[in-house]
Amino acid sequence: MTVHDARLKQRHTLAEHLAYVSPAILMNDVLAEIAGTGRSRYEDFFYQVDNFHPKWQNFIISRAKMERMLKIEYYDLFPRFHYLENQNTGSSFRIAWGMTGICISAFMLAGFALCGFHRCRVT
Repeated sequence: MTVHDARLKQRHTLAEHLAYVSPAILMNDVLAEIAGTGRSRYEDFFYQVDNFHPKWQNFIISRAKMERMLKIEYYDLFPRFHYLENQNTGSSFRIAWGMTGICISAFMLAGFALCGFHRCRVT
């Protein structure tokens, strides 16, 4: 799983660097952060899942070692995962940074368009 996580992190980093080439990617990232499905929340969720996983494994493995079957009566004893919303995931920073990139791209495009319009002569 760690190999997968490392590759995923590399892809996210590459996408983050290339996002400034495409305003569409920037807008997608900004909208994902606003919706709560962005990279910062994704990373926070999986961090919490990684911390919960040993509890779940210990519960199941301890039952298996004792050769106990999992019965419906044990359901209330199962460890439960509860996602705790982290307000400091950096999503506000990502939104602001993405919107800044979109504004810069828009101003550059407008500047190029104005330069092109000045060259055109209407007679």
